[in-house]
Amino acid sequence: MRAITVSSCNLNQWSLDFVGNRDRIIEAVKRAKQDGARLIITPELSVCGYDCLDAFLELDTTMHSWEVLAELLVECRDILVDVGMPILHRTVLYNCRVLFYNGKILFIRPKVRVPLGNFVVESRDGVTIACEMCEELFTPRSPSISYGLQGVQILINSSASHWSLRKLNRRLELIQESSKRSGSLYLYANQQGTQFSLNDVEVITATVNLDRTWLAHFQPARRLQAVTELAFEEVKLDQILSFGESRIPFPVFSPSFSPVTLQPEEEIALATCDKGWADSGVRQGLDSCSTALCAYSAARLISQSITAGNKQVLQDLQAVTRKPDTWRPKDANEVTGEILHTCFMGSTNSGKETRQRAQLLSKTIGSYHLNIEIDTIVTAITSLFSATFLGKRLRFGSEGGSGQEHLALQNIQSRSRMVLAYLFAGTLTMARGRAGNLLVLGSANVDEALRGYYTSSQLEKN
Repeated sequence: MRAITVSSCNLNQWSLDFVGNRDRIIEAVKRAKQDGARLIITPELSVCGYDCLDAFLELDTTMHSWEVLAELLVECRDILVDVGMPILHRTVLYNCRVLFYNGKILFIRPKVRVPLGNFVVESRDGVTIACEMCEELFTPRSPSISYGLQGVQILINSSASHWSLRKLNRRLELIQESSKRSGSLYLYANQQGTQFSLNDVEVITATVNLDRTWLAHFQPARRLQAVTELAFEEVKLDQILSFGESRIPFPVFSPSFSPVTLQPEEEIALATCDKGWADSGVRQGLDSCSTALCAYSAARLISQSITAGNKQVLQDLQAVTRKPDTWRPKDANEVTGEILHTCFMGSTNSGKETRQRAQLLSKTIGSYHLNIEIDTIVTAITSLFSATFLGKRLRFGSEGGSGQEHLALQNIQSRSRMVLAYLFAGTLTMARGRAGNLLVLGSANVDEALRGYYTSSQLEKN
């Protein structure tokens, strides 16, 4: 019986943060080695960060990536490491994976199929490893099929697959299906931020049974195509990656478990707060209340991370809130009170129950809340209209006004709230005796947009 211990990591990599990205890779490798892993994979473009946008095309990005790789070749020893970086080959720039061991680059594999990098690594003890990247998993004929037919035992996929609703479910289905069809172990890594966590480095390690791949590759149906499949060039690694029954004590295989998937509402809450911290929320309707709840979800995740001992999250929160090093929030509501400002912008047309619900929600989540009346602004604008056109007065439809008048008055209210949102975002910290500005969190109602509900459109009926 043969086994191997492998690791995958999610890293909170930042675009062009070469030093920080390098340190997080080294930390992940260190943890993997402590767990006894012989192979670790990192996310897509883990060296330079994903996505660099137009900076990806700059030669400086490629040059600094090579400088970081040179340091990793020295720092990461006695473990097979997979990293991602841009590489220029014959004046063409590629998004590549680089696999190295003890200072030696074994192969460079680009994201697209070109005459470069389509190799299979084979260790001295016969462990074979091949690579595919990100969207290749989603293609009808992914590279994993060809690798599996060649008998590759471990398939690695390094990705920076963005979050979208229910995409995780689809990704898990594809990974499981790929492993079943190829008969290979499938090792996957994704960029942090697409996963629901605030940890800069997360490493998961498993000890797996290599003999199961041998059994899967001996299936009669598979042999029908395997005999005609073109072989990939092999790169020899003069190291032993697996261990057999002679190893004492023999490590226990990692237990199997069903992957955890979330309900759509849970995904929305966690994914929204995972993209960044909220500094200001301005709300007055159901959509904006949902935005405030997303900010509260962020506060809960921050509080949970701090309770779990994440010092980096605590330091970041102290820096954002300009609190001393001795300050530590006791719960999520205290975090919300520091980072989220909510505001009900009511008018004479606002119902009492709506106002009370907004205040109750603010009290429940702990945000700093204000009640503002916008009637004075609306009156000032309508008075300006009446002064400009003597004898004219704008009226709502319920008052006998035309469709144009009704739409114009709706716009006055909604656009006034937008102006006030930015006014208070720029001055609330001053009013509270604090420094800095706030970020305005907005929301949009997709259903209304699809039905054509645009109060900003000036449409005249013939």
